[in-house]
Amino acid sequence: AGPTVPVHELRLMLIGDGEVGKTSLSRAFTDPQGRAGRIGKEQRTVGIDLSVLSFAAEDGADITCQVCDFAGQEIYYFSHTLHFTRRCLYLLMWTTHKFSESDAAIAIAVEDIVGPLKRWLQLLAANVPEANVVVVGTHCKVNPDAFAVVQQRVDELLKEEIERLRFIAEQEAKATREVFQLQEAKVRSLKHDVNAKLSAMNSRLSVPYHQGSLRRHEEFVQALAGMSPKPTRSLLLQARALLEAMQELCRTRLRLGRLHGVYDGSEPAASVGAAHLKLVNERSFAVDSVEGVGVAELLRAVEATCRDRSALPFMGEQVPVSWLQVKEALKHETVRDVVGDCVMSVGDAAVKVQAALQQGQVEVDIERARALPVEDVRSCLEFWSLLGRVFVHNGYFLRDAWFVIELLKPLVHHSVTSRKFLQEFCTGSFDGMSDCLQQLQ
Repeated sequence: AGPTVPVHELRLMLIGDGEVGKTSLSRAFTDPQGRAGRIGKEQRTVGIDLSVLSFAAEDGADITCQVCDFAGQEIYYFSHTLHFTRRCLYLLMWTTHKFSESDAAIAIAVEDIVGPLKRWLQLLAANVPEANVVVVGTHCKVNPDAFAVVQQRVDELLKEEIERLRFIAEQEAKATREVFQLQEAKVRSLKHDVNAKLSAMNSRLSVPYHQGSLRRHEEFVQALAGMSPKPTRSLLLQARALLEAMQELCRTRLRLGRLHGVYDGSEPAASVGAAHLKLVNERSFAVDSVEGVGVAELLRAVEATCRDRSALPFMGEQVPVSWLQVKEALKHETVRDVVGDCVMSVGDAAVKVQAALQQGQVEVDIERARALPVEDVRSCLEFWSLLGRVFVHNGYFLRDAWFVIELLKPLVHHSVTSRKFLQEFCTGSFDGMSDCLQQLQ
């Protein structure tokens, strides 16, 4: 792999209901006074807005945060989870008040505050069960006394929800391990039967020994189907059943790993506990971006968490220099043209990126990247997906991670069959376009 370098980079995700002050806070982070104006309804976030927050250090590593300001409309909740990764710190935000068109403060009932917070915690627990969460209450200066009362109650209810999710996580991890063990036994039994039939045929072919090698099992089934003389139909059916059982086993192993916060594809040891959501602070941070109150304290807590390897063990992770070269190469037109903007499998993407690195003329140094085998290119793409440089999800790849976000914006906020959509978002037309747009709508 060659020399390695530490990566002190993560994504800082601002999540929460609409109009809780996420955009104001993200702007206050970069303001010298820690202040930002109130965001009008016409300025509300659509999809996800990005900015960069840096923490410089005199005697340590500089830290770069990619701030993701998520729209709070409920229609976006599930598309937002596509961008949840383990290299993130999550700021879960709530407010005691929302504001009318005339800027009058309207108090929100506690149950209406806590309901969205619980949904966000459930989404995090389902997608990144070991996530670190910073809870932030905003507009604390609108009515300080009322805020303090609500803050105490919100914190109590969130702790109860996290305990409930902890119990569910432990039970799910236990049940998934039992399923995994049953599937392992099924795979062993099928392997024994298939090998016995092959042995009776005096065949040199045998089932791959390694339990986790799905590719070898796929190659084995292909080799068996191409044997001469042709194997019996029952043997072929058993071999295919073995492959399906292996596919199920691999899926369960990945799920079991995610439930334990293990992402290298290995089976977590039985002694490893289930992963749980973690609150960075026992009490919600109280901020008011308009008044500039509490923002500096929150920033200090965020930086301290970023520098705490026990809280965020991925910070400072060593990656090959060649991976950094791949990241820089992906920005250049020659590589972009080869890879394209279409959705494809991660395997196909790795092949295309490798070809682009070996053939293209790029203005940056990519000599080490040129030597990467396809499997290492794939690992590299999966790593940079965690930081939003490319998009990898469920075995699929997209070079421009934010293309999905930009696509969703007009779909959510416009009728795609309207004249306005055609004029603003469609760069061309084709036969049957109206039917396609109707289906898309």
